[in-house]
Amino acid sequence: MAMTPRLIEDDVRLFVSLEGHDATLAATVVDAKDYGPEEILYGMRYVGTISVTAEGHPTADLGQLSKIEPDIGAEPPQVGWADAT
Repeated sequence: MAMTPRLIEDDVRLFVSLEGHDATLAATVVDAKDYGPEEILYGMRYVGTISVTAEGHPTADLGQLSKIEPDIGAEPPQVGWADAT
């Protein structure tokens, strides 16, 4: 999907901050990243990586990490920026 000129013009940015715990080091691990409008893939989503086995155990498919797919669901895809009226 194409980026809207408004997002680029206004330099809209997405800020992500993560915090985790490294059990081996017994330390808190933090990271932060920001993404500009040219780095955001509008109308896309990450592929699901978590499933549940027949026994009810959660399983993560690490081979699916970073894979994306079109965000098509019950709602129509969102296109770009819409100002509130």
